[in-house]
Amino acid sequence: MAIRKVTHTRKHNGQIVALGNPEEWWSPRSVIDAAVDIVTRLHRYYVTDTTGRIVPVKVLAELSGDRIHAPGTDDANLLRFLPDC
Repeated sequence: MAIRKVTHTRKHNGQIVALGNPEEWWSPRSVIDAAVDIVTRLHRYYVTDTTGRIVPVKVLAELSGDRIHAPGTDDANLLRFLPDC
């Protein structure tokens, strides 16, 4: 299992479609593939917030399909605030 730091995201029409880290060979990774990685425990992904706190990326099951989420202190999705990759 690898633990992967996410520093960037790719967005399309406001939706996050890929996770990324320009310094890593696996980047970018589609959210579909990353969700499978997380659910099957093949890999873990995380972001750091503005205080340096490590926040794991989680998969949330919703009626419209699974969603990737990294909850901030106010439960906002930290992934939305990352720069584009």
